[in-house]
Amino acid sequence: MLHRLVLLHGWGMNSHIWGDFAAQLDKEYELIRLDLYYDQDLPTLSQSIIKRLGDKKPFYVLGWSLGGILALDLALRFQQQVLGIVLLASNPCFVETQSWQGMPLTMFNDFFQQLQLHPLRTLQRFLALQFQNIPNGRQLLKHAKQSTLHSQLPLSTLEQGLNLLKETDYRFVLAQLTCPVKAMMSDNDPLIPIAVSAQLKQLQPAIDISIFSDAGHVPFISHTQQCLTAIRAFIDDRN
Repeated sequence: MLHRLVLLHGWGMNSHIWGDFAAQLDKEYELIRLDLYYDQDLPTLSQSIIKRLGDKKPFYVLGWSLGGILALDLALRFQQQVLGIVLLASNPCFVETQSWQGMPLTMFNDFFQQLQLHPLRTLQRFLALQFQNIPNGRQLLKHAKQSTLHSQLPLSTLEQGLNLLKETDYRFVLAQLTCPVKAMMSDNDPLIPIAVSAQLKQLQPAIDISIFSDAGHVPFISHTQQCLTAIRAFIDDRN
């Protein structure tokens, strides 16, 4: 029987962003790709995902960026169903604090302000940022542009998603999880400092961490095969 794997995308995107990565996973797992709007609090979003799944079948969950924070919430609230989680280019505390690496608060606030003034331009800038400093970044960016949700999501919904990123601190959730956890990080991610990997290990000593070289915020696009290999090892080796 195939293992069920739920994919949770990041802010401002939809399930099309997964592209060939999802097509490959679909050959090996019972894959579920959800479109998320991040316009509610995390507990409500988790409840809605469980309802959309429609049964009690256990599953693994892979969350990219903001989707990783939602994956933590799912694992916390539905421990009987979540077999394990993969945090892909994600940070349980996205904005930096005095004791935690993350996106600088001043940079985040500037981004939020620019979104209110120039929504489309800001989203394009955000997408381009994710493909910085990676091989074939410009070419990969062209293919990804069609997956943005800026033409469908109202500004208020985008703002709610950013508020989740700014206000959520799920370090305590990661520290107390008992299910297996995999973190997939990139050495050139402009949004998630690589130093976060060591801090994750301090919070959750049992966490399994992979670090991709010459990768940015979208390793599943730029380093597809490496990501697939890491996921297979995480899921299949324990079953």
